[in-house]
Amino acid sequence: MIDVTVEGVVRRKSTLNEGTRGKYFFCYLFDKDGNSIRIAAFKCAAAHWFGKLNVEKFYRIRNVSVRQNVFNQITELQIILGSDIQIEEIADISPTQIPFVSLSSLKSLQKGAAVDVIGRILGYERSTNIEI
Repeated sequence: MIDVTVEGVVRRKSTLNEGTRGKYFFCYLFDKDGNSIRIAAFKCAAAHWFGKLNVEKFYRIRNVSVRQNVFNQITELQIILGSDIQIEEIADISPTQIPFVSLSSLKSLQKGAAVDVIGRILGYERSTNIEI
């Protein structure tokens, strides 16, 4: 395992939960290209770091090890927060530097084009056809 530094914006964050083995939480850090890594903390580290990582804020996290995690048959990269890491909020970076586009801009794509979509469901209604 290699100690690395990661930078990105926190996009999704769970609540601080109490499990059978103690407290835990997780969140996802997205880099400027839209790639994500799962951040998890357990027990004392969960209580320590939970209030220090906030959604829509940019962070530099140092001295961490990146591992592959398999949960519900999905493999993703994961960092487990411990007491020996460094987390620094990067205040001078704006969320607009991450290249997200509005769904309405998809109308200009050619038929058959592939896109990656990241979003949050705020509501739903019966499905309809959308032609682009």
